[in-house]
Amino acid sequence: MARPVSYTTKAAGGLIDAAHINLLQTDVALIDTALAVVEGAVHNVKAPVYGAVGNGVADDTAAINAASLAASVAGGIVYFPPGTYLVSPTTTAGLNVYSNITYMGVGPASIIKVKANAGNYLSVFMPPVLATRVEHVTFRDLRINQNAAAQTNATTPMVAGGYQIGIYATNYKYVNILNVGFDCCGVNTVLLNGDGYADAGDYLVDGCAFRWAKLPNATNPDAAVHRSYDNSAGYTVGRRGLVTRCTFISTPSAGPRGAWEIHGPHQSFVGNLVDGYQTLLNVGTGTVTYPVVDTMVSDNVGRNLTTGIRIIGSGTAATKRLTVTDNLLHMDTAAHGLNEGWGIVTATSSGSEAAEEIDISRNAIVYELDARSTTWTGAALGISEYFAGITIWTYGSIKGLRVEDNTIVNPGCVGIAVGQYSPATTTVVTDGSVRRNKVRNAGRIGTWAGGGRYIDLAGSFLNLDVSDNDLTDEIAMIGTRRWLYAPTARLGTATNAWVYDNRLTLTSTATGTFASVDIDWAKLSRKDVRMDWDPGIIAALAAASTTFVLTGAVAGDTVEAHPFAAVEPGLSYTAFVNAPNQGGVILNNGSAGAIDPAIRTWRFRLRRTQQDV
Repeated sequence: MARPVSYTTKAAGGLIDAAHINLLQTDVALIDTALAVVEGAVHNVKAPVYGAVGNGVADDTAAINAASLAASVAGGIVYFPPGTYLVSPTTTAGLNVYSNITYMGVGPASIIKVKANAGNYLSVFMPPVLATRVEHVTFRDLRINQNAAAQTNATTPMVAGGYQIGIYATNYKYVNILNVGFDCCGVNTVLLNGDGYADAGDYLVDGCAFRWAKLPNATNPDAAVHRSYDNSAGYTVGRRGLVTRCTFISTPSAGPRGAWEIHGPHQSFVGNLVDGYQTLLNVGTGTVTYPVVDTMVSDNVGRNLTTGIRIIGSGTAATKRLTVTDNLLHMDTAAHGLNEGWGIVTATSSGSEAAEEIDISRNAIVYELDARSTTWTGAALGISEYFAGITIWTYGSIKGLRVEDNTIVNPGCVGIAVGQYSPATTTVVTDGSVRRNKVRNAGRIGTWAGGGRYIDLAGSFLNLDVSDNDLTDEIAMIGTRRWLYAPTARLGTATNAWVYDNRLTLTSTATGTFASVDIDWAKLSRKDVRMDWDPGIIAALAAASTTFVLTGAVAGDTVEAHPFAAVEPGLSYTAFVNAPNQGGVILNNGSAGAIDPAIRTWRFRLRRTQQDV
């Protein structure tokens, strides 16, 4: 039985180049090959030898486990014909999962349903001994109904052994979940947690549907913040995996937290729809065993979120080649009753992290205007209350950061932030760009931590290009906001950070105060330096010259000079770097008579030999 669908990806561009795309496609091909359904005997759970009834009344747990045990001998298919199979998982046992088995139905008509008041059970499907190695396992064309409304005696899914999982494996290899519907209510409906097993991984979750409902009487120790149960649909730890073409549906009031969380290399989340969850995806802590490497998050649609995509830090291995592109994220924090919202965020908690080649491009992040903001005029929001578009907050270092061609609308506090907020100077970014982004109505909650911001910089920057961003202010704001926030106390000692050609547009409907202070131009440099210069009378065949500050300029750099009005006939000019952090310009008179040039504004632009910085 071949896999019924195929997956192809598209080039993401930027730092994740064709080689990495081919690597992802190779991973998918390997998974497809490894996950090929094992051919063998078909074990119909309704066969007399097993005795499942499938009428939604009789408990079919023992019959299904008998069919699974028989299939485990030589491998085969455990088949669920149309029907409703009532099961009774506990804190230690469920429907047994063995290697080399396909658990297969006919689609939504093959229903596995948890009986009423099953309590704080662990999982519907799981190995009889959780640590037992399971390989080549496929679930397909089934519906797993956890029957949330009838679980009135479930007190909390956070207690030991009581998570209400749907499919659970730890020591796993080659797990395939295809076209399965989940009516889910607990923690991590699909939990493939290979932490502690060096070669766990190789999974595919394709074409599945997750509908989440809150347990009627469940409590939660995290209720004050999240009102939910950790990641509510999926959690995977291992090497190589793909979640694609899945839907995750709930209402914000039900309190589902993350749709999915991944830990490990070569795991990707592509082409999924998430609606009503707090978070579309968490990209988790990297470890030596399972670092976050060659990970793609693209072409997903998220609606009614508080956080779109969160990249979590504090790991022991560098995150490398992570691309987050072409995602559409709709944020509605008020619907969740939370005072924080993050479109795309990296967040670390110590100084040991390092990251390389992080590409966040072509994403659209749109916040619903929050009527609650009218109550925040009297006092500043705290740092934990935050609404932002793209936030790169790290205590460590990033080499190769690309934040380009994103669209961000109505972020309450900050449009784009690069650098750790506190302590501010601990971030180091080398070879980065924040370019061609469109940000509208950023910082409308101007009381937040001293004022809202379009672009927020903190840390040490070695060749950071902040340019060609379109910033548009068109609605009434609260308090003071800034197009750029980069004060001295928040910047390190690096000087190669270039801020130029950013366009700020204030429409007639914009209100409030727009500040232009809090920018340390001694540490940040406008890539285009403007200077008014009156060279005086220049004699025939003579020249006039002057110098200007050009922060970051070094030997070998070149300078373009552009007078805002054409120079007088007979004059020519050239610009150059004549000392570290200094440029010079010469105005030559090649005519036979003296010339008195007009006072004019000059623009000088620094260029590098290989890259325009």
